[in-house]
Amino acid sequence: MEELMKQEAERFELETQTLQEMLNTNKSSLRAQREQLREQKMWDRFLLCNGTPDPSVQTELNTYTSIELDETKQSSTRDISGCLDSVEQALDLINELDEVIALDKQLGITENHESYKKGIESLQEVIESKVDNVTFNVLKTAEEYADPDSLNLLVEKQSPRLKYSVWGNLAKNPRQKSFQLETDSFQMEIPKSLANADVAVRLIHTSYDFLSPKCKTFYAQKKKTPAPSRAPSAIGAENNENNPAPALDEVKEEEQGEEAAPPATAEEPPINENIQPDRPVTPSDVEEIEDEDIVDLRAMSTVGGVMYLDLLKLPPQAKKVGSWVIQDITEKQLERIPNPKPEDQKESEVEEAKEGEEGGEGALSQITKELTWPLLNMSFTVAPNAIFTEEPM
Repeated sequence: MEELMKQEAERFELETQTLQEMLNTNKSSLRAQREQLREQKMWDRFLLCNGTPDPSVQTELNTYTSIELDETKQSSTRDISGCLDSVEQALDLINELDEVIALDKQLGITENHESYKKGIESLQEVIESKVDNVTFNVLKTAEEYADPDSLNLLVEKQSPRLKYSVWGNLAKNPRQKSFQLETDSFQMEIPKSLANADVAVRLIHTSYDFLSPKCKTFYAQKKKTPAPSRAPSAIGAENNENNPAPALDEVKEEEQGEEAAPPATAEEPPINENIQPDRPVTPSDVEEIEDEDIVDLRAMSTVGGVMYLDLLKLPPQAKKVGSWVIQDITEKQLERIPNPKPEDQKESEVEEAKEGEEGGEGALSQITKELTWPLLNMSFTVAPNAIFTEEPM
């Protein structure tokens, strides 16, 4: 038996050494691949000569994002195609950072991951600001992009990873019940309250997903289980049965003896009750979601990208008076019409009663509230790579 145990121990030690050598070889090859990828990215960036920074260098990325944000705030460009090209460039930088983070995780490197994640967030902010700025500039001169048939604003552009569409209600035709876009065969009905309002609809369909990682259900979270309490051992129970409880006089004598000299106690090894073996997270270890309306992104994922639908306010349009063109100079940014929850209706009714006494300002805010409440019925074509195992709800 001892000989067999000795052979097993030798075999285990040999297999452990072989496994460790394989792990070291794989890790060194990953490091070489990481350095090779980094050098190739630097060389490709040098050949492009377009001023794109190295996203893994925090100073370069901060300079790039700050300059882009400042230029976007002061820009009055209406070049949607140029804006989409800038979005594609920012997406390439985000993908490069994601690749660096993925390789570092395989190598166990996490020292710069926080700065990388902040860099990704800043690049997402650049994308959002560029799209909002060009949308606002287009809406200010919406008549230049009016469709000759419907006389309404209609713009549709796309890039490899983003589809951009804007519709604006310029004609204010009460007979028009709906409008349609070529992007994903999107169609939306126009409620009566929006038929005569200065509103616009923006549809953005992206092949990337920035929203899921921000949701709390995207990552698995372990359950918080209380530490197990120590149960009395069987040996202790047998000792209690063999040694009955001492009488009251004996207890008093023992207490006096303890005051005189503390008894020597055997040192017990510390017990760590929170030690858990390293193992993969199983479904039973993950917290359950109580709210049925929250989508569990640990079990589901987006298919076909993400669609952003915004109801916007049309800014004041230019007016032609003779040979003059009068345009209101406004510094306002893109203004979205919010969509409050139905449970907020009672609070809005109370506010309406107060605003009715204030006069003109109350009437203006009343119009804004009316624009938020109608139900917007829409339809679109799903992505061709979407497969449904059951009929969608």
